[in-house]
Amino acid sequence: MIGDFNDKMLQLARLRLGMTQKDLSDKSKIPQSIISKIEIGFTMPSPLQIKALAKTLNVQESFFYIPAIPYPAITPLFRRNSTISQKEINRAAAIGSITIAQMTQILKASDLVNENLCDIPFLNPDEYDDGAISVARAARRFFNIPNGAVDNITSLMEDHGVMIFYRTDFPDKIAGYTIYPESFSFPYTFVNSSCQGERIRMTLAHELGHIFMHKFETPDCEREAWDFAEEFLMPEDEFVTSLPGKLTNLRDLIPLKLKWRVSIGAISQRLKKLNIITERTFRYLRIQLSQYGKTEPYTIKKEKPQLYTAVLDYCNKKLNYTQSELEYLTGFNSTEFDEYYIQSNPFQRRFSIYGATSKE
Repeated sequence: MIGDFNDKMLQLARLRLGMTQKDLSDKSKIPQSIISKIEIGFTMPSPLQIKALAKTLNVQESFFYIPAIPYPAITPLFRRNSTISQKEINRAAAIGSITIAQMTQILKASDLVNENLCDIPFLNPDEYDDGAISVARAARRFFNIPNGAVDNITSLMEDHGVMIFYRTDFPDKIAGYTIYPESFSFPYTFVNSSCQGERIRMTLAHELGHIFMHKFETPDCEREAWDFAEEFLMPEDEFVTSLPGKLTNLRDLIPLKLKWRVSIGAISQRLKKLNIITERTFRYLRIQLSQYGKTEPYTIKKEKPQLYTAVLDYCNKKLNYTQSELEYLTGFNSTEFDEYYIQSNPFQRRFSIYGATSKE
């Protein structure tokens, strides 16, 4: 192991599992007073304590020697349910922070670090007549998107330097969020893989709005991100033209869902905001939709994140890093590495280090 014990990584590993210091103390048999002092850098753990912490937190000892990015305040860039607890927010934030710290190690090892990886410009909505809506139209022009639905927003964002991860261990109420590491000039976007494909597309558009418009929290940043996402995925002029003559029943919205590849819920919200349907009709559509619970009919296929898997595959195939070496770099054991970097993207083919050629 190289470098010093990183107290930030201990804190992130604990928060990732939703554990308090007392929880960690009870399971590791290390006094909470010692854990507290380790986490704030007052004392260094002994080799036996490091071994106990690693076992309790399901990581390798090398995990604690990874240089961690500062624990981020990511609430402004969160797409989440308003009732979510701070503990759940901290857990999701820790998952993202750990991923970035690990990918930083891998990018350094692969020599693929590029400070200009992300070329998405900052567009201040205050400088546009229609604010975020105009920014969304400018974004479609920037990406040279033709008329109609955005074909693959995941590939679009990755092609312009956004690293996207699906995560299986997010709290249910968190749809996604974005972190900007201080050490690199490109964003990392995380989405909850339990969501349906159409909702993931809207989450990614929401986060793309933040990437274009927000360097820090503003009072209107969430509203602006939603305005951006709706106009980006369902541009008003084309959306209105595509409407059928009748919009009073859930089945009337299904062709719109298949065309624009967003949820019926998002479509009904768009119709209401554009004053195309009344509040009464909107509520009636929502009542019909509620019978399906969390699973809408006519699910849109989930898109495939590929950028981070390409980096890992490059390390394996071109630089001859073995499975155990990549796990050591991330500080994860085989089970954790597989969960974070293989199973979280079940659409991407498995790496050759796992002895398989494809997994669709």
